[in-house]
Amino acid sequence: AHTASWARAFPKANLLAKCPKHVQQASTAHGGGSINVVALNPASNSTFTLLEAVLGTIADIFPCKYLHVGGDEVNFECWEEDAGVHAWMRSHGYQRRDALQAFEDRGMAILGRRNRTAIVWQGTPDEGVQLPKSKAGLLGTAIVEPWKAWAGLSRRAMQQALSQGH
Repeated sequence: AHTASWARAFPKANLLAKCPKHVQQASTAHGGGSINVVALNPASNSTFTLLEAVLGTIADIFPCKYLHVGGDEVNFECWEEDAGVHAWMRSHGYQRRDALQAFEDRGMAILGRRNRTAIVWQGTPDEGVQLPKSKAGLLGTAIVEPWKAWAGLSRRAMQQALSQGH
């Protein structure tokens, strides 16, 4: 989510899933302007070419070891509406979580090549994504940032992340 501006900057790159029905439903439900319901296209190599360029540029400019990459609020309905993404999911035998795992794995690999540690929102492991382990397998190579402060959800997210070595 929150990537609609990328498609405006690179309109021919096939970066976003095509889901006009989902966008229309969300816009109606939220009083218009719901462009953030559109997800990056996990089936398009252009998506990862751009991620490599953007994350690489950020890593070159900012020497910090950590980079927040979001990772939450993926709209699976958008992926399922896009015929190309849906075909990609079927061809790989992916369900929603599998597709998100594949997407996150590719993104984490980009960061790994830049010797950066990802910070992800709590929604990423909440969706069942397994974050990468270090080469020694002892500590995670990602930091989970809890944000759901109601009903003990942040505490549970923190405990889950810690139990997985993050």
